[in-house]
Amino acid sequence: MISSSDVPHIFMPILLFTILLVIFPERTFEAKYTAVNTVDYTVEKFVVYDSLKVDVTWYTSSIRETDSTPFITASGSRVRNGIIAVSHDLLNRFEYGDSLYVKNMGWFEVQDCMHHRWTNTIDIWCGSYEHAIQNGRQTKWIFWNFREKTASLLML
Repeated sequence: MISSSDVPHIFMPILLFTILLVIFPERTFEAKYTAVNTVDYTVEKFVVYDSLKVDVTWYTSSIRETDSTPFITASGSRVRNGIIAVSHDLLNRFEYGDSLYVKNMGWFEVQDCMHHRWTNTIDIWCGSYEHAIQNGRQTKWIFWNFREKTASLLML
């Protein structure tokens, strides 16, 4: 009987392969054939997006917080739940109608813009001044431009 100490370590895989070939000829042959003669592609799909950390505030439809048309947004639509105003520096990144996801808050639609003095800020419309004051100013991550990306990995 051959022991592992009698066979140099470099020959161990060959010995193991030979033993497996004798015991399981079809299975070993298939595995050898697959490993040597075929190329397998694995496709991974994942989601990529753009993100930015911004200040989040809330506003209402009062004349002290808006222009002379407090119920009409800059895009021309009426105010409603789920719309936001973005600062002018962010308006360079987004268009009216774009959807943004605010982390831990949900989806919002860009429909308005803020005064020029604000930067890196989004303003969420809400129906009551008390609600706006209660939420205060927060810093949150926003995400947009979600798209599916595919990567092919060559597997041997």
